[in-house]
Amino acid sequence: MQFSRFKIFWIFFVCILGIMFALPNFVSTNKLPSFLNHRFNLGLELQGGSYLQLFVDLESAYQEEMQALIPDIKKQLRKDKITLSEIKSTGNEITLKTEQFDELKKSVAVFNLTAVQDKNKIHLLQDPAKKEERNAKKVDQCIEVVKRRIDESGTKEPSIYKQGKDRIVVQLAGVQNPEEVKKLLGQTGRLTFKLLKELIPVESKHTISPIYDIVPFKEDPKHLCVLEKEVLLTGDVLEKVKALQGQALPGVVLEMNTIGGRKFSDITLHNINRQLAIVIDGMVVSAPKITQHIPIGVASISGSMTIQDATRLKTILSSGSLPAPLKIIEERTVGPSLGMDAIADGKNAVLLSFAFVSVFMFAAYSLFGLFACVSLLFNLVLTFAALSLLGATLTLPGIAGLALTVGMAVDANVLIYERIKEELRHGLKTMRAIVSGFERSMATILDANLTTLIGAAALFEFGSGSVKGFAVTLMIGIVISMFTALTLTYYQIYLYTLYTKNRKLESLPI
Repeated sequence: MQFSRFKIFWIFFVCILGIMFALPNFVSTNKLPSFLNHRFNLGLELQGGSYLQLFVDLESAYQEEMQALIPDIKKQLRKDKITLSEIKSTGNEITLKTEQFDELKKSVAVFNLTAVQDKNKIHLLQDPAKKEERNAKKVDQCIEVVKRRIDESGTKEPSIYKQGKDRIVVQLAGVQNPEEVKKLLGQTGRLTFKLLKELIPVESKHTISPIYDIVPFKEDPKHLCVLEKEVLLTGDVLEKVKALQGQALPGVVLEMNTIGGRKFSDITLHNINRQLAIVIDGMVVSAPKITQHIPIGVASISGSMTIQDATRLKTILSSGSLPAPLKIIEERTVGPSLGMDAIADGKNAVLLSFAFVSVFMFAAYSLFGLFACVSLLFNLVLTFAALSLLGATLTLPGIAGLALTVGMAVDANVLIYERIKEELRHGLKTMRAIVSGFERSMATILDANLTTLIGAAALFEFGSGSVKGFAVTLMIGIVISMFTALTLTYYQIYLYTLYTKNRKLESLPI
């Protein structure tokens, strides 16, 4: 048995680093140097918080998408000299009438639409496969927007993931009052600029022609805004959004990109003395009067809003608009007392697991079993250190992964010890039996741990939320168990042989 100084140095170095980076999870970080200020985070079920399940209304988004295509389709058909007698959106499709069906099919192909003739009408439909692909993309985009909004709200370590085809789960550990977050998530953040025709009392809504849009006015709930249908500008042109600070009236400033600035310049040039309505999520939040030409592409929104309203509006606009509306379909809050109970139960489970495994190992393998217990203890320490350095979130299933790791970590030691016993039965001398036991059990240990790693990796890839937490702790624990069993345990046995000062041991405490 030989251990180079370099190998001994790395064993001690890794163990000491593990103790250093695991320590902040159990003592106050104020007493430690700043470079050790790494801790793993506790999941929702451990520290309490809020759970929200969101439904992505893909059908509504699809209907709006089809409606928005009508002006572009009209423009394309005029270009191709196709005469229409009627065109309208009817839910998930566009229906129209024309005598030039063959020409129409080629014309609408640029929009990835299929034309189907039915008696005297033609239906324009989107290919089902492409629709499914666009829906999946919309859900992914919604997750990104939700992440940005929650990050900007200051919530730390949210867990946001997709569930099924049209669900998003949001777990906010430590957040006991999710109302502000719900307000952020409930708004699509769609910004448009339209010209205001007039204000009317709420009760006279039915007298207005359908050629106009009628929407609520945030500053005056008793009146409605009559807007022209044409959208002059959308939120896509926004380059920067800033909250007004230190002002008498809270608000936000919108800075547009080059294209938006040019359009905004034309709008203000040709509509002086008219009111420009700023519409967000179907409500006019402000309708300033254009008093002069504004060539620089900067607009401000202010009025009857609080500082909190202005901050929320800034967050929504700067994080981008949602490609589909979100609806909260499930909500629950986990109290901190339940979280403390879960931590206590999880801690007891890990400690009991460690205790029972230690008793078994000592009873089965005597002093060598004690060496395995020391390695097992360092396995836990190094696992905590790795979770801290990764900034991972420890969930209740993650604690189950730790308890399982305790039992699996001694697997390698059992294989090694049994192999040593077998070599001794075959007549090998003591020292040669130890070396052979470690060498010949290596392949079996690698195979056993690799198969478990594959299963844990599959859980991580295809699982979600707390299932991933279980997979992470299990994978880290298994990898570290390879180090502790094959190097740390081996080194302890090496020290034991040096301590006995007898290289020709006739028996082993195993």
